[in-house]
Amino acid sequence: MKTLGLLLCCFFSILSSRTLAQDVSKLPPDLNKGSTLSEVVDWLDKNSFSHARIGLESDGPESYTDSSDPMNSINLSLGQLSEGLFFSSGFRLVKTDGCGLTLRNDDVKILRWWTKSYDSNQMSLANFVFGGKKGEKKLTPQSAVLFIPLNKMRESKKPYQYTKKAEEAKSLGTWRTKFKEKGFFKLSVFKMEISAAEDPELKGKMQSGTLTFTFDDKEESQRFDAAIRQAIKLCSAK
Repeated sequence: MKTLGLLLCCFFSILSSRTLAQDVSKLPPDLNKGSTLSEVVDWLDKNSFSHARIGLESDGPESYTDSSDPMNSINLSLGQLSEGLFFSSGFRLVKTDGCGLTLRNDDVKILRWWTKSYDSNQMSLANFVFGGKKGEKKLTPQSAVLFIPLNKMRESKKPYQYTKKAEEAKSLGTWRTKFKEKGFFKLSVFKMEISAAEDPELKGKMQSGTLTFTFDDKEESQRFDAAIRQAIKLCSAK
């Protein structure tokens, strides 16, 4: 029995080592399990961030979809909308502060949006999508600044094929990976600020609890996913 136990112990040890080796091999060739956080983030900036269409999504209360609910006016002023906006590629790292990353895109475009609210004008960046409530001209997005706290995000959905439609893929990308904020309380830790081409002082802000990255190429999406998960892991250990 002792011999059998020893053999089983050796078997599981070998299996564990192979699994670890497989996990490490998924990292891009320039990275390994010993890479520092700054090395991983530098790789992401040089190889991935600028290629991704970045999206922010939020899940609000169901009452937003029902205009007959008398509590909606209160919810709209206090709560978070169910909404999503997706932005063009071109984001680059401009600042790091520990596990906090700040990305910037000086030629940003809003590629797509959605909301479950009965009042789409309540969206975070409505002025850049529809224009003002009182007929103000729609603003043109120019610069976007995105804040990503790696220590407050968790792994979510690994790369999956977002669309098979050629025209949609051309605009929004094909292979998407998704990350969510940590914790029970929804703090909407991912933050985006947009400045208008008409006047840099005209701004819009959005916060969300879900962050997506979409790429044209499956392998590129997988390399990015492995690298950013490693960065999250390193930040979680701090």
